[in-house]
Amino acid sequence: MVPAVLLLTLTAAPQAQLAYRVQNGISGCPDERWVRAAVAARLGRDPFSDGAAARIEVNIGSDTPPALEAQLLVTRENGRVGRRLLDSPSGDCMELASAVELAIALSLDPTMRPAKPEPEPEPVADAPAPPRPMVTPVVPVEVKPAPRVPVAFRAHAALLGTAGAVPGFTGGLLVGGGVAISRFSVALEARAHLPTGVVVGERRVGTFLFLGSLVPCLGLGVFQGCLVGSLGALQFEESSSRQTSLMAQAGARVALRFEPWDHVVVSPWVEGAAVLTRTTLSLDGQPLWVTWPVAISGGVTFEWSISS
Repeated sequence: MVPAVLLLTLTAAPQAQLAYRVQNGISGCPDERWVRAAVAARLGRDPFSDGAAARIEVNIGSDTPPALEAQLLVTRENGRVGRRLLDSPSGDCMELASAVELAIALSLDPTMRPAKPEPEPEPVADAPAPPRPMVTPVVPVEVKPAPRVPVAFRAHAALLGTAGAVPGFTGGLLVGGGVAISRFSVALEARAHLPTGVVVGERRVGTFLFLGSLVPCLGLGVFQGCLVGSLGALQFEESSSRQTSLMAQAGARVALRFEPWDHVVVSPWVEGAAVLTRTTLSLDGQPLWVTWPVAISGGVTFEWSISS
């Protein structure tokens, strides 16, 4: 700590010159402007004048680092000189400079009293907390995803037999493919019937039937009902002569569906179709055969399906 300061008063000289020096190599010390401003702040006026008769000299140095010393020399108007030595054992130059500026202020105005600290403001009572807002609880609503609609792609082949669309009874082969969504399905089919014919004496007229069909269906358990619309060609051949007639049919199909293995369905079915374009087979002007009003078919279908 800085020792008590001996007050050197200048009763006859309210103003004085100031000489302030800091030894080279000492850091952390304020400059002369800081000392002048600090003393003026304490006295409430600027007590320094270059033309004043009194003089104050301050020299800050160090003989035994880190301790610092400040020599304060006050010369009055009448030539009397007062000296005082201030020190800071810790080497805190700001602490030492504060003691110096206090000693200078007291030497210029012995009646000076340290300013009273401003009273601390009285604590203000805490303002009442604002009322908490009413919060209406939000009940989460569970949104269920829409049920996924199963879609299956199907390919099938069938062995069939038919009567009414060609002379006599004949077999054939049917192939097709389509798509099924839930209980509904639609397929495109192509069927070819084995050649058949009519024999008159030593002459024979052969026939061949090819049809393409659109088949929309509705399933209910193992039962399935379908509409069948068919369009194709009925061909007649006798010796080197060949003729073709349009064949159009519209009817219905009933089937049973069994799945003995995954993705494999075996389906027996029977079909009846109205013949929309009836054809008469003639030989030398004599009618030999006429398509039936209703053609009847049946068979067994083997189906492979892939679900998406």
